Amino acid sequence: MNDTRSNLNKLINEIESPEDLAGFLERLAAAVDESPEQWSNLYLDTFLEAMSAWITDSAGNPDSVGYETLHEPPTWRSFAKILLVAAL
Repeated sequence: MNDTRSNLNKLINEIESPEDLAGFLERLAAAVDESPEQWSNLYLDTFLEAMSAWITDSAGNPDSVGYETLHEPPTWRSFAKILLVAAL
């Protein structure tokens, strides 16, 4: 994982409010804008497809990294995790 993604993962752990999520989204957008070659889903259609696929795959697989995120009560932090994974 590169430094940008590592930093974004660290930021996720600090998200506790809608304002924190908005700040995370600003950082995510800036990271994509600064280094688009490091991201797989630059367009809304592929981003949404990736988000849907990750949720579908993770929801039914207890061994998945995302399983716990999807089976805990929703939080601003869990929403940010889903957004970051979809951008990868």
